[in-house]
Amino acid sequence: MALRVRRPIYTAECNRRTYGYARVRLRRFKHVQVFRGDSRDLLRRLAKGNADRHATGFFYLDAHPSDKLPLKAKLEQVYTHWLRPIVMIDDFAAPGDPSYGYDDYGSAGVLTLEYIRPLLQRFRIACFFPRRSALLETGVRRGYIVLARAPGHIEAL
Repeated sequence: MALRVRRPIYTAECNRRTYGYARVRLRRFKHVQVFRGDSRDLLRRLAKGNADRHATGFFYLDAHPSDKLPLKAKLEQVYTHWLRPIVMIDDFAAPGDPSYGYDDYGSAGVLTLEYIRPLLQRFRIACFFPRRSALLETGVRRGYIVLARAPGHIEAL
């Protein structure tokens, strides 16, 4: 019989109502911890407790800015404190397929490759986008990007 190991999952919600909803929906999953507050604060807390920088972590980032877009700060935290992270950013522009929607926060920033390019170069991060045409998707057609820098992850992706 195979033993199923559940890795801890952490999520942060700034909005009080969304936080309450998430807590209720996720309470039966003992390996999931819901925090109220800014995800940058959660990332700082997780980084302090990260004894194994070589451990693989999966980070799903879904930006919802108030007055500025914190995505670059989040990526900097992840790639500074984890050596083998895999990061997925939702609502990101998919180059070559304008049918995928993406977030545009005006002067705060647009979720495009150009927006994060300096971090990609600094941390030597590889990028992966949807391979399937948005026209073949169902539902809301939103782009994404997956980031990796560990050779094994890059090969697998």
